[in-house]
Formats: sequence, structure tokens, C-alpha cells
Amino acid sequence: FLRKLYPMMKEMTKMLMAIMEEGEDGKLHFPWTMSAEFPPHTNGLKTRKKYENRFGPDATCDIAYTKWMCEKLLEAKGILGIKDEEEAEKWQYTIDHIADFTYDAFGGLMVRADQPYNESHRHLTHLFPITQTYQITYDNEEGKKIIDNSIHALKVFGTGEWMGWAFSETAKIALLSEKPGMAEQLIHEYCDKFVFPNTMDTDGSRYGCSFGF
Repeated sequence: FLRKLYPMMKEMTKMLMAIMEEGEDGKLHFPWTMSAEFPPHTNGLKTRKKYENRFGPDATCDIAYTKWMCEKLLEAKGILGIKDEEEAEKWQYTIDHIADFTYDAFGGLMVRADQPYNESHRHLTHLFPITQTYQITYDNEEGKKIIDNSIHALKVFGTGEWMGWAFSETAKIALLSEKPGMAEQLIHEYCDKFVFPNTMDTDGSRYGCSFGF
């Protein structure tokens, strides 16, 4: 399976690397990225955002995935014994020079370099370094601070625009950060408000009706 996946991973990463530009700081940046519909085009039933505001530099999810893909390509290359040295040099260069994650006033992860998480939203893609690629973990002091500060931002802006998956995703973060009580509370809220007795999931925000956790 890995041998079949490797060429696809290469092409996906090639596309991402082609978009990046080297900045004056010597880092590789994404000049124009998007983090899953943030900020929302609507808030509840009231339209109030320009669609163009969804785009900007260095979306945290893109930084995370690009670095992760380069790391996994190097790992896969070694496992498969593939001689792909020219590409490997590019992947390593990207790992070494890709832009750092950016942090908001709380010390938590930003959505993009120019956009903090500053309102409730159903997509928590800015937390992918915690939940998907595990580049930020709770087993060191710096990681603990970033994760706890990111959770704090979620609490501050509430769950009013969350859909079901945001509760389970945050419950995962709670477990990764040694907060089982918070995880249980979030899963109970998800099951109580978003899942019917027949187990059907009902996706839809509650338009501002927030739940504290």
C-alpha cells in the first residue's frame, strides 16, 4: 500500500511546495491560504463577512500538513528503499525552512499568520498540529502551554457556532492534554444535542446557543 501511496504523496507535496515563497526572514511562507471557511461568511442567520477575508498568509493547517508530508515522505523513502535524492533534499529543505506556527494574544495557535481564532467556529483546523500531525504534544512544557492556551481561546469564544464534530475534536484535545473530565463533558453534550436515539448525527450549528466547558 505504501508503495502505491508514495507517488501520490510526492505529487501532493510538490503542489504545496510550488505555492510557497521564501520571505526576507529566510523562511518558506504560503502567501495565500485558507483555513476551512474561517472567518465564517455568516454568523448565525446574519451575513456579515466578505468572502475574501477567508484568505491570507500561512494557514496553520497548511504549515502543519506540508511539514508532516515532507517528514513522512522521507520516512517512506527509507522504508521502500527508493533512491529519490533530489526530491529528498527539497523535502528536508522545506522541513528546515518552513515558517513557524504563529500564536495569538493568549499564546494559542493562530488560524493564519494574520488571523487569530477570535470567534466561535465549527472548524478547528488551526489545531491540526495538536490533533492530526502531533507536532505539538503535552509531554513537554512548551507544548503544554500552547495546548492549554489554545483550549482557553475555544472557551473564551464559546461553542455557539460549533457542529457535532467540533465537540468530539475538542474532546480529543482534552484527552491529549490529560483532561478526561472535560472530554467526558464534551462527548455528553455532543450525544445529547447532536445525536438522535437511532444514532443518526444531526450536523448544524446552534446559532449562538453556547455551552460552557
